[in-house]
Amino acid sequence: MKNRQGLTLVETLISITILSVLSAAAASLMLSAINIREASQKSLQAEQFVKRVFEKHKDFWSIKENYELIPEYSFTSQFLEDFPEDISLVIEYSCLNTSGTILDSDGSTLNCIEPSPPLRRVEVSILQGENIIAQQKADIGKPVASRSH
Repeated sequence: MKNRQGLTLVETLISITILSVLSAAAASLMLSAINIREASQKSLQAEQFVKRVFEKHKDFWSIKENYELIPEYSFTSQFLEDFPEDISLVIEYSCLNTSGTILDSDGSTLNCIEPSPPLRRVEVSILQGENIIAQQKADIGKPVASRSH
């Protein structure tokens, strides 16, 4: 009987093939994890931006003289800095009565049938193509007295 000292060519090729299959599976899992993390990070960034939009509206409308106006803060320019891709920002306004029923208006401005409604609704959507990345709405009440800053 011969004294075998190493692996045959067939054994080496089988070992390399198994190692290649396992490496490809591991690489696929890592790429999936990276894609999920990036999508999650984009969604979190969008949610944080929506919260900033609401805070700007709340601060602006907390002053009685500003309640009939749309904030002059340029959300679009800041939005484009935060999201340079094919992502769009949509802000819609509604007027509500005290029971939360939406009053007639044109939707893009604050023109309501009731001159100074008790509530204003701001709905912010962040879209990537047709897909909604983040969407929230908040009802902001009419200020009782003018607040000084």
